[in-house]
Amino acid sequence: MNITAVAHPFAPLTGLTPVIKANGHDNEWHPIVPIPTDAPRTMPSHQLGKPSQRWVYRDAAGRSLMVICRFDPDDSGKKFRPLTFCRDNNSRTEWRWAGLPTPRPLYGLDKLASRPSSPVIVNEGEKSADAAGELFPDHVCITSPGGAGAADKTDWSPLKGRAVIIWPDHDEPGQAYARDVARMATLAGAISVNIVTVPSNWPDGWDLADEVPEGATPDKVCEMLLSAVPVTELQAETRISTAIDIDIDLSPLRQGRVKPPALPINLLGFWADWIQHAAEAANAPTDYVAAALLAAASGAIGNARWAQAWDGWSEPPALWIAAVGDPSSGKSPSADLVFAGLRRIEADELQAFEPVKQQHEAKREFAEAAAAQWKDDIKTAVKGGKNPPPMPDAAIVPEDLSPPRLLIQDTTPEALAGILRTNERGILSTRDELSGWLGGMDRYNAGGERAFWIEAYGGRPFRVDRKGSKSFSIPRLLCSVFGGVQPDKFASLVAGGDDDGLAARFIWIWPEPRPFARPKRAADANSVFEAVKRLRGLPMIEGEHGPQPLYVSCTDEAAALLEEWCAEQLGV
Repeated sequence: MNITAVAHPFAPLTGLTPVIKANGHDNEWHPIVPIPTDAPRTMPSHQLGKPSQRWVYRDAAGRSLMVICRFDPDDSGKKFRPLTFCRDNNSRTEWRWAGLPTPRPLYGLDKLASRPSSPVIVNEGEKSADAAGELFPDHVCITSPGGAGAADKTDWSPLKGRAVIIWPDHDEPGQAYARDVARMATLAGAISVNIVTVPSNWPDGWDLADEVPEGATPDKVCEMLLSAVPVTELQAETRISTAIDIDIDLSPLRQGRVKPPALPINLLGFWADWIQHAAEAANAPTDYVAAALLAAASGAIGNARWAQAWDGWSEPPALWIAAVGDPSSGKSPSADLVFAGLRRIEADELQAFEPVKQQHEAKREFAEAAAAQWKDDIKTAVKGGKNPPPMPDAAIVPEDLSPPRLLIQDTTPEALAGILRTNERGILSTRDELSGWLGGMDRYNAGGERAFWIEAYGGRPFRVDRKGSKSFSIPRLLCSVFGGVQPDKFASLVAGGDDDGLAARFIWIWPEPRPFARPKRAADANSVFEAVKRLRGLPMIEGEHGPQPLYVSCTDEAAALLEEWCAEQLGV
């Protein structure tokens, strides 16, 4: 298979000339992609009967490419048939029970294109992909057409630059499919590839569309995702053929690197043991897990608590952390283990917000109706030569209500300002690759985006005045940041750009890689969820001008140590 058959991951499928011969005659049918919008909606009949399910494959722009239909005949097991809209030699068009030529498109291209920063779950089959999308809405869940044995007939190039997790069916074909997809996703340029391991005692053929076995809980499924085993590029190449013996000396690539100091993990108290378990599960250095855990705590606390060294000097708990490391070094899996708890908290908050939103919408509709009636009353009064009635309180339309947010990924300063307007605690920005964000800081306006993010580190007041939109103030502009950086981008990010202190705000984590080994234990994913939930529950203090932080003062001993450290850094 030629992975680079399509020049761009989301380029339209053009120039396809497959031959579909009808009834043994010379007439040839060619699929039309994308399917014209005026194509007939009526499907042709099939000898297998009426389809029990249908899945539409779309391109990056959301245009239909083909339909996969499932049949469940009484006398045999499930069967799948592709349906495409075709044109023959005489320019006649009709639906045909035939597939697209190779390389075939992925199921979920439109979701991949619209969510470029989201991690990806590859499932075996469309039904499993849909089920995964409901279970893990923060992931883009996709599959390839044709079943477990046809992965090599698919164009996997859209996975370039993506963090990929493969969730195979629990059987031997599923394992073979996982190995094939791991290889091709790596060749396509995925930044990380992990494979989920289903417990050996679970039913044969189990997938995410099935109920969890008796005695297991839905939380176990989340743990399986968090414990997915990383696959290195070398493994992805050699798993297909164990007869290939490759021995590559990577030491020249590490020349000039200084050996980093060991992480003093004992300083993290009872979390030290959990970090070691999580690092083993992610096959990553403990440094990455600890860094993600600190970033999660930073984002959860936000403006609820500020540290006060002494009167006149207080700082928010904002942390900007960059995990530096080669591809497949465990940066993304370490973050996934931790941030899954934050995503779960955000999902719970959004669910609790739904009735509040509905009540607000009802109030808004009522106010708009009252405002319309008031305007009619004014017109009637003017025509009758009477004084216009004053605007009633019921006609005051409330402002839009924004949902609670804890995490963001790709956003502009203007959009982030709008989010922080109603999320006064602050927020955590997570990115698989920081280089694109830092390197493109001036795409918003010259110097403006860098200045905005520098202010977002300090939690200071910020006012938004934009032409064509309402002005508003943010009492404390605060955003923590966590992401990964590859070593070849590290020097340019630190030394490049303006000397405005942006890079200096980061804590750069670059540990020694962890030797690859299959984990013997899994970390308890619920521990992070419960801990971060408690931090998220810390209340802000009601002040004269709205919620404000509770300032936590340093002890005299801590203040003395801080004073000594500052003097050492300043050389005085």
